[in-house]
Amino acid sequence: MFTTHHPFKLPIQFDKESTIWRAVELELSTPWFVATVLDGEEGISRTFLLTGSPELHTMLNGHQFGTLQSLQLVMTPNWSSDHRWHFIPIRRIELRLRPADGASPDAVVQAEDGVRYGGFPIERLTGDIGPVETLAELEE
Repeated sequence: MFTTHHPFKLPIQFDKESTIWRAVELELSTPWFVATVLDGEEGISRTFLLTGSPELHTMLNGHQFGTLQSLQLVMTPNWSSDHRWHFIPIRRIELRLRPADGASPDAVVQAEDGVRYGGFPIERLTGDIGPVETLAELEE
């Protein structure tokens, strides 16, 4: 998803297990999610970049990263109809219980306008997506 370059490494690192970068190069040009969570223990917001619906499902499926506050679909220029960046606010996250292709249960998101997206690479879903269960409703 990203490539790091040494000149952008923060000179002071806060722990030995992670590295903080001031800039990164975007490598993956497919759509991805920006998820913001509120860490209840720390009381701080954390932001995650997720490459697809499977990663979103993993985040929501018992991993304690915090309470999901907001989710946006980032549509990259080469995937958007007008070749511009788009940030699409997501209002609902659902679990597709039995995908038509027989794959494992997967997260599906619904934008403000009712359009559903899912899979990897993340794409607009059309037609019958099968039964779903609501995992989260997000406020505006």
